[in-house]
Amino acid sequence: RLHRDYAHDLERFVNSFASWQPADGTARKFNGASIERFLSKVEKEEGFIAEVIGFNEFPYTHGRTLVGSNREIEREYWFEVAADDARISGQDGLVILHVHFAGKWHEVWSRRDRSTITQINIRHTAQHEEDAFWKKCVDLDKWREQYGERVRSFPGGWKWKERPEVSPALHKLLSIAEKCTRFVRGKSASTENVPTGKRRALIIANSNYDDTRSFGNLPNANKDGQQLNDILRRMKWDVAFKMELGLTRM
Repeated sequence: RLHRDYAHDLERFVNSFASWQPADGTARKFNGASIERFLSKVEKEEGFIAEVIGFNEFPYTHGRTLVGSNREIEREYWFEVAADDARISGQDGLVILHVHFAGKWHEVWSRRDRSTITQINIRHTAQHEEDAFWKKCVDLDKWREQYGERVRSFPGGWKWKERPEVSPALHKLLSIAEKCTRFVRGKSASTENVPTGKRRALIIANSNYDDTRSFGNLPNANKDGQQLNDILRRMKWDVAFKMELGLTRM
């Protein structure tokens, strides 16, 4: 099984690459310093969180390594914040928080255990589709920024309701978020969101490098290549996918 952080990064990469098109590019607005300023404002400034405008909840697969009842719970909160620093508030005053829970996904809402958090990420909205993650929040008519930034990881799990002292700011933020009752829907990739024009990709997945001195085998190469191939084809790319090609054949 892939390491959790690696699988998460792989899934983000595949999704963002699949919806790539030439543009000026987009930089993450959140970084370590702005995240700390954001948390400080949450903890110390009353009214900084103006409103929780919606949430979404869905199964998390860790790069498709988890399926069925092994999938975990991820929840997304949309906050309106009162800040004059665009590195914190973004261009429209919205902050999106992604919360990963240790509990397993269940189709019955009441049987989803959200008592223990494993990781929290943060991002802004995107103003242009070409700078956005490939899923849109249709109820809010907003695109998410392509990349989120990790706020905190909790390898052993954080029982956030029982241990607020671990992160008073995040505990306060989550307590506010839990009161939100407005569910906002995401939108999966479809042909209407795929940039126009013929888009081609060549994917070569080689796992066997025994004949080189620089590095050994890459056990995940074929699986990673297949995942990228599947998403690109779903988004109407013309893909040539090859595995285990030697130098001569390449």
